This record gives sequence, structure tokens and C-alpha cells, in this order.
Amino acid sequence: MYSNSFYKISNNFNFSKIISIYIVVIGHYFGGVLWIPTAVSLFIFAFSSGFFTATRYRGQFKYKKYWIAKINRLLCPLIIINLFLLTLFLLQGRNGIFIWQTIPTILSLGGFFNWFHIPNPSPFGHGLWFFTLLIIFYAVYPILSIIYVDFYKATMLTISVLFSSFLGHFFLPMGHMLWLTIFGFVFGVYSSFWRQKWSELICYMPIMLVFLLSSILILNVIFHFNNFNYILLLMVCISAVETIMLYDIKFFLPNSLIHFLTGCIIYIYFIHTYLFVKNFTGICLIDFILSVTVITICGSIMHYIAIKKCSGIVFGR
Repeated sequence: MYSNSFYKISNNFNFSKIISIYIVVIGHYFGGVLWIPTAVSLFIFAFSSGFFTATRYRGQFKYKKYWIAKINRLLCPLIIINLFLLTLFLLQGRNGIFIWQTIPTILSLGGFFNWFHIPNPSPFGHGLWFFTLLIIFYAVYPILSIIYVDFYKATMLTISVLFSSFLGHFFLPMGHMLWLTIFGFVFGVYSSFWRQKWSELICYMPIMLVFLLSSILILNVIFHFNNFNYILLLMVCISAVETIMLYDIKFFLPNSLIHFLTGCIIYIYFIHTYLFVKNFTGICLIDFILSVTVITICGSIMHYIAIKKCSGIVFGR
């Protein structure tokens, strides 16, 4: 059984991830300095995946049970998403649908094309590398679960990944926050195992979050100075997830709606860049609102179909 604290944190992250997915949509729609909150949102998703995976599979690790749960969680949404996108591409008359790059892309492995600079003319994917990283994390988590039971090994590995993320960001830039997001997964696992060791240090995180976010925005927007972006953004991300864990967030949405929208996140993430409406009304804000409405409706319909059609499908029994 989970504690009340776990359920509070879980509810906080469900709500925060709903906000985060729309921040990602806003960032991809408008671009510009909005890459900053978009990067924080992706860190929240990564941290959440690391934290809750580590929390749910604590103790004696059973590989079969672990992989069955992951397949059951991802397979049906991916089938529905790719059928939706295939229909959309056929209606649009898009080229490159039936090529070899489509196969790994529909399996959420398209991130490798981005990272290794391999051309991908398939309309699937749109550079949505996060889910490739998520699958890699699922693959390596069984190893992390062994290492992280020891506090000193866990601490050293987390620090090593943090240092590697700095090196990767500066010497192997990808054009997106790949390295910061990798650290988010690992830091989430570390926080699940050992957060109580340093939780007394985080009481001022909300104040730090506001200060750091303000600092990075002022430096970038007003002074056009970005030399400290990575370290400041890292501190913003850590402050954000710790704030989410520390406080009991008061929701302005009913729990049933939060639960439903949480299930829509995967669909909204995969389809949102394909459904942007631009230069339709000539008024940018109206076009954006129309885009968000269409994306949310389509994501909700797909999630509803998944609930009705896939709820009885369980692999591995």
C-alpha cells in the first residue's frame, strides 16, 4: 500500500503534467523564448517517469511483470495514435509513408534519427524524441534498480550523469534539451530511493524557482546573455519538481477530469504538431486557441477509444 504522501505527490504530478503538456504545445506553436518553460515541462515528465517507476517497482524486481506492465501501458495508445496519423497522412496525400524509416518511428524510436543525424523523410515522428528516451529509460531501469539500493553508489552515479549531461550539452549539442532530460529520469529514480536523505534542504524551493526562472528570462530576453542557461535551467527544473513534491497543490479541476486528461497526455504529445492551425483566421491567438481545441478533442477521443477497446486486453497472463 502507498502512503498518503505518495498519493499527494502522484496527484500533484498528474495535474502538473497536464499543465506541462500544454506548455509544450505552446512552446512548439510559438517558439522563441518559450523553449525555456518547454524544457522544464519535459524535465517534469522525465522526473515523474523515473520517480514513479522506481516507486512502483521497489523491492524484489520481476522482469516479466515489469515488461508486461510497460507493454500493456504503451501498446494500445501507440496503435491508436499511429492509425490516426496514418489516416491523416493518407487524407493529406503525404509522401514517405511506406518507407523503412516509418517502422522504427511508429515504434517511438525516431529519436535515434535525430541524435545520429540520419535523414528521416517519413511524416511520422516530427522529431518527438522524448518517447525514444523513455523507452531507453525503461530498458535500463532494471540495472538502475540494482545500483540505487546503495545510497553512495546511487549518489555517485547521479552525480556522474549530471556531470555527463553538462559535457553532452556543451560538446554534443542536439538542438534540444536531450542531456537535461536524461538527467531528469535518473534524478527521479534517485529521489524515489533517497529523497529523505536531503529533503530538509528543499523548503525554500518555491522561492528559488521564482528567482531562477525570472533570472534566466531576464538574462535571455533583456540582455541576450545565455552563457549560464544550462546551469540556471537545471536549477529551475530541480526547484520545479521539488516544489511539486513538497506542497499540496489545490486543483481548479475536478479529480475525474484530471484523471481523464492525464490519460490524454500521450495522445496530445504525439499528435499536437500535426494539428497546428496557422494563418487560418489571420489572428494568431484565435488560430492557437483553435489548434488547442482540435488537439484536445482528438486526444480525448483517442483516449476514450483506448478505454473502451483496450481495457480488457492484458498481455502476458
